[in-house]
Amino acid sequence: CKTADGADLPFVAVIDHPFNFAQFVAADRVEGDTFYLYNTWSGTFWVSRDGGAIWARKKDFGGIKVPDYDSFSPCSIQAAPGRAGEVWAAMSGYGIRRTRDFGDTWETLPGVVRIGANPAREPANGRPCAVSFGAPAPGRPANEPTVYVFAELQGDDTHSLLRSGDIARENLSDFTWERVQKWEFDGIRPTLLQGSRQEYGRVFMEGSCHGVIYGEPAP
Repeated sequence: CKTADGADLPFVAVIDHPFNFAQFVAADRVEGDTFYLYNTWSGTFWVSRDGGAIWARKKDFGGIKVPDYDSFSPCSIQAAPGRAGEVWAAMSGYGIRRTRDFGDTWETLPGVVRIGANPAREPANGRPCAVSFGAPAPGRPANEPTVYVFAELQGDDTHSLLRSGDIARENLSDFTWERVQKWEFDGIRPTLLQGSRQEYGRVFMEGSCHGVIYGEPAP
């Protein structure tokens, strides 16, 4: 892999721990030759539009360097289904960000939702956050998947699973969020989150060494 100026793509991360859940590579869900990469060493974001051969460095996350191994809240970048160029990044204790233009510009989920048990930019444990996508709400088009966020609401003492159907809105500040469930599984800090692409409202969470937790709307 090469950079746009012909240099070798720098090292991305060193995964030297069996419990590493970081997801720092993602494929665009519309453009088959487009891939995204977050470099945990330098805190930089890269995009390839030719199947991974040449990578261009894009706007970063403000110099944030999330460790490639973080058992409490691994970094994760997720490409939105049906939406070319849209990527969401769960950046551990540094919050959640979104780009709609292949990484050229980023916006941060506003302070209505406080990410993690510690203030943003305070690299302390106990701050898991995650983002994923699921099937659209009934009546919504296929390119408006439901957004799921695992975070802590301002004023709460624990995390909640939130969802929103507002992915088509231009600004994150205009999103409305529904609390699906306040976290009831004491001692379990999920490291993976995935919404069902077939069934609206069905969502799965990996409970570290405690198996898989899933939920779906009440009948």
